[in-house]
Amino acid sequence: MNKTHHLKCRMPFFEDVLLGIKPFEYRLNDRDFGVGDVIILDEINDNLEYTGRSFQVEVTYMLKYFPGLMKDYCIMAIKVL
Repeated sequence: MNKTHHLKCRMPFFEDVLLGIKPFEYRLNDRDFGVGDVIILDEINDNLEYTGRSFQVEVTYMLKYFPGLMKDYCIMAIKVL
């Protein structure tokens, strides 16, 4: 079953994802992310304060348990919804 996750995203990376320049997320997989999940990215500034901007992406591919990838981390291919 697909899930929805809220994640914080710092300003420069937030804009890069929104523009399609950064079509991936490297994250601790503490939420059991999966293909088809929706992630709501909430922008935060350098002071870790919410800016009020957010948008949704969908996880289209998961890379985990790969040699060289830190334990319990994953790389997710994402597309803006």
